[in-house]
Formats: sequence, C-alpha cells, structure tokens
Amino acid sequence: MDHRCAPAHTREILRWRKSFASRQPNVYPNEDQRLQVGPKESTVDVFLDSGSLHLGPPHRYRALRTFLEKAKVSKSSVKEDPTSDQISIVDDRCDPAPSVAIAGNEYASFSRAWNHPAYFNNPPPGLHVNVSGFNAESLYRHLKRPRKDTADRRIIYAMDLNPTTALAIIMNVASLHVTEPRGFVLEFHIPYFALRTDKESRRDERGLRKCRYIQAPGGSRRHQECIYEAQISLMVFGMGEFFWTAYCFVDTYYSRQESTGSYLRKKSDAPSGGYLKQESPIWDPRYYFLTVLSIRLSQVSLEWTALVQTLEENLDPHSDVDDLSTGVEWTKQRTQTIGAVRQLRNCLGKLLATWNAFDSEQSTYFGLDEEGALFDQFRGLFSYLREKAAELKCLYMTLEQRVETLEKTNLHILSYWQVMMMSKNFSI
Repeated sequence: MDHRCAPAHTREILRWRKSFASRQPNVYPNEDQRLQVGPKESTVDVFLDSGSLHLGPPHRYRALRTFLEKAKVSKSSVKEDPTSDQISIVDDRCDPAPSVAIAGNEYASFSRAWNHPAYFNNPPPGLHVNVSGFNAESLYRHLKRPRKDTADRRIIYAMDLNPTTALAIIMNVASLHVTEPRGFVLEFHIPYFALRTDKESRRDERGLRKCRYIQAPGGSRRHQECIYEAQISLMVFGMGEFFWTAYCFVDTYYSRQESTGSYLRKKSDAPSGGYLKQESPIWDPRYYFLTVLSIRLSQVSLEWTALVQTLEENLDPHSDVDDLSTGVEWTKQRTQTIGAVRQLRNCLGKLLATWNAFDSEQSTYFGLDEEGALFDQFRGLFSYLREKAAELKCLYMTLEQRVETLEKTNLHILSYWQVMMMSKNFSI
C-alpha cells in the first residue's frame, strides 16, 4: 500500500476494507472524470501541482517535469507519428460476477466464491473483453473513452515508457486519484542492472538509463559486456475488488525478450511476462499484484545473480595485487571499479530495504492470518517473495564483501605511493 495514506490514518488502513468486496456502482462514474486543464494551462503543471505538498521543496519533481515536457502534444491532445511502434497494451474487461436489482437498493452484489476451485483453475474470461496494442496517440484516444460498463478491470502495460506515452496516461487519470488516491493503492518498484553484450542498438533512446562496461585489466572493449540500468514498476489501485486499474512499466531497451506483438499473438498477459493467459484472468487486485510481483522479482533475481557471478570473475585481478608499485592508469581503473561496484551494491540495498518495508509494514494488507483459499494463495506468494528476497540478500553480501576487499587493497596501494613520495622528498 502507498505510504502517502499513512499520515492521515492509523495502521488500520493497512487492513483490507470489507467494503472493497462489494460493488459500488454509485462511485464508478467518478472514474471517468479526467484531470481538468484550462486553455492556457500546461497539463504537466496541473498534474504536478495537484500532487504537490504545501511545504514541499520547489524542485521536488524537477526530473519528472523535464521528462514529461519532452512529450509531443498539441493543445489538449497527444500527437505521434501513426507509424510509431506500439509500446503499450491495454487489457479491458468487465467482471462477470452477477448483480441483481432489489427494491430499495439499486444493486446488491453476490460475494465471490473464492473457496470454489473454478476461480483459480478456470476463471471466467469476463465481458466486453478488449486487449489491444497502442502507440501514444491511439492510447490517448482509447483511455479517453468512458470506462463505466466497459472496463471494470483495466491493465496498462508499457515497454520503455517514453514522455508522450506517459502524458497520454496522465491526461486520462481520474481526477479523484491525483491529489490523494482513493480506495487502495499497491505499489512496488524494482531497480536492477542487466548484463548483456554491448551493442549500439541497446542504448536507451530516452536518455533515462545508463550502461557501463565490464572490463578486466588489459582487456579490450571490443565485444565487451555491458551492465545496463533498468527498472520494473508495478502499481494497482482502485475503488474495490470490482473496479481497479493496474500499471506495469518495464525497461526492455537492453534486450528484445519482450514485445507487445508477441504478447498479443500468444494472447498472454504482458505484465506477468507471458506466464498468465489472457483467457484466464486474475480478478482479485491483490492476487494479481502479488502474482506479477513474484514473477518480476524472480526475473530480477536471475539478472542480479548472473551479474554478480560475472563481476566476481572479472574482479579477481583487481583484488590480488602482488606489486604495489602499479602504474597510475591501473590505480585509476581500480578506483573506477570500486565506484561501479558501490553503485551496484547501493542499488541492490535500496531494493532490499524497499522489500523489507513492504513485508514488515504492508503484509497485513493481504490478510495473511485469515482463513480461505484466496488467503492461502497470498501466503504462498509471500513465501516465494521472501525466498527471492533472501537470495538477493546473499548477492548483496557478496557485493559488500567485494567492496570491502577492493577498498582495503586500494588503501594499501595509496599508502605505498604516499611513502614513496615522502621518501623521494627526503632524498632531495
């Protein structure tokens, strides 16, 4: 759950409200009320100002503003080359759970039979199913349409999110969620680095992510391997179990393992990396969030494992120095290497800190102490996530030990040169 709700409420907010399990048709039309932008106003300004704190620093969103202002817009619309790639997928469908009219109440909802195996083994595909790929302009037009009765469950996936696509999404966010999210918010960001062979085509055209060469002493950069910076972001929010939205943004610029065309052809769920099938959707927002998070964290764990193992092989020559009188270039390269390994360690440490906070403070949101088939699924997914976090912790310790070893060796070399310089001065 998003920490933004914490200051205004007690820890009870971290419990799933019973009202989320019921349809609330009277509030769903509010989801079609978009962010209002005046004729002389900037969409970026209105959006960022809506979420600004009265006592917040003036440059709090500087990086985000710079990114969004690169978007291609015309007045209140998004403009993009019609032939541009489809980097996003939207999965819209309506929940088939029945509702009936009752005298005195507009609607009364049946509760989902989570203990029935059909909801896990053969879930209904839903009503008004529409799964399509979009570029930024067509995405804007699609999201601008009224959502009520056509997209109770909406999933938006984007590869290498660019400014124009980001603004297309922002311009269609329900205004009631901009200033302070209503209902529930589940959010997790997974930073990582991926190891790939260096290719010019693998540069991030957005300029957001960087890459760094892995180079052993005396090595050549030809056919070098690179460490590519990347991130996966997942957020699910909504008014309850019957009306919610999921966003999944994935960096894929360093590899072509994912493509919108492949997901659409195979009719697979994009945020889950194709592990889930479109015809068997997960209807519960918490269950969907944990399922996708477990898949993506497993993916990132594999990337970190491959990277740390390769680093260990390449860093051995830096750790063992028999001759302390190594040249300046060698010492300079060692210093750069230490800085790079520190950056990797800090990135992994940040991910682990985020997971620890999520596990300790927000696991209560999933009712892990409750009985039922749905909660059994939650417990199983949390167990798997904790296992992956433990693997990442071991990798973090490896990087921590490597940084410590490199720093000690570097200190010995610097001490040697300091003594040599002092001896030289005395001899003069």
